[in-house]
Amino acid sequence: MHVGETQQNLVAGAGEFRAYRMRDGWIDYPRFRRTEHYRLYYTNLNISDRIWVAYPLNAHTESYFLLDRHHRPDGKPRKNFTDRDRDLAATVLRGQREFHRRLLLSNGVLRGVKALSPLKQRILQQLLTGLSEKEIAESLKQRGPTLRKTITEIYDEFGVKTRPALMALWLRGD
Repeated sequence: MHVGETQQNLVAGAGEFRAYRMRDGWIDYPRFRRTEHYRLYYTNLNISDRIWVAYPLNAHTESYFLLDRHHRPDGKPRKNFTDRDRDLAATVLRGQREFHRRLLLSNGVLRGVKALSPLKQRILQQLLTGLSEKEIAESLKQRGPTLRKTITEIYDEFGVKTRPALMALWLRGD
């Protein structure tokens, strides 16, 4: 695996929302173009330019979005991304933070050691709707004691003891 200067610099800025163009000066672009990493992951993939948008989801997790511009079918490079392109991407993707955080949280990725099973994901979604445990059991065709045991496992995985604590975790952004 090749860890390039781009990844090293992205990680160095962890914890802050950031957006970069390939030629913004945050990497030594002329030197970067001469690396094996550049050949493998840019030249070989026909990528002529890239915008990175990175943002924290919590204290331990970040999301990265990459927007690539590829060479034309005739092999000629397209126009490079502009500052305006980078700023527009940052504006649009800034709103995705909360969506992405909730997506990862709903799958157990932000809090648990492993992703939640599909059944636990369905139960979690219904716990957050305010349905009673009886209604959840009926909708998922689960026996009451079995559902209660699974709910306790979900609480344990998220480090909470009650449904209000689970909902607070969900709303708080941990």
